Amino acid sequence: MNEYFILKFSDDIKYCVVAFNSVFINEYKGWRIDYALEMAHRYPDNGVTFRMSDENSGIVVPDYIKNHHFYSMISDRLKSIFETTSFAEIEFLPFHLLNHKGRTVSGNFFIANILTKVDCIDFENTVCRTSKSEPGMITGLKKLSIDIKKVPSTLKLFRLSQELNTIIVRDDLKETLINRQTTGIDFVGMGKEI
Repeated sequence: MNEYFILKFSDDIKYCVVAFNSVFINEYKGWRIDYALEMAHRYPDNGVTFRMSDENSGIVVPDYIKNHHFYSMISDRLKSIFETTSFAEIEFLPFHLLNHKGRTVSGNFFIANILTKVDCIDFENTVCRTSKSEPGMITGLKKLSIDIKKVPSTLKLFRLSQELNTIIVRDDLKETLINRQTTGIDFVGMGKEI
């Protein structure tokens, strides 16, 4: 029987944090990513530019990049792992990253717009609040449990249908990420304090 984990950004201060980009949200309808909606048809061919946040002094760019949008911003290395092992439907939207001095950071970076959603929350064993403004959605997730019988057996990466910013990974994908020494990632087990 497989175990599942919440995929979280590392809080290590050596890692950069990407700042909020209002132009992306407004001009390119970036909010669609928050709702796991397809975005590729609206996305510019040459990508979008994001900048490291001046509020955080970290300069190291990890594989899983913490950001003020709460998107899954990833390195090319992590993209390769997700593409080959996750069995999830994902749009990989390229972006350019500027450092604190406004210089382009070398490397290939992507927003992983994970389109696969699973309705699998075990509400009897989950501690959360329900959204008043969006019926059926949850906010303030404190502890999560899922009903693994509701998760397709081949799926190793997905979003929760009721809390789209929560990304779930299966134990074998977690082990792959650890064994390949991916950076910027933490995991929270089911039933654990988030």
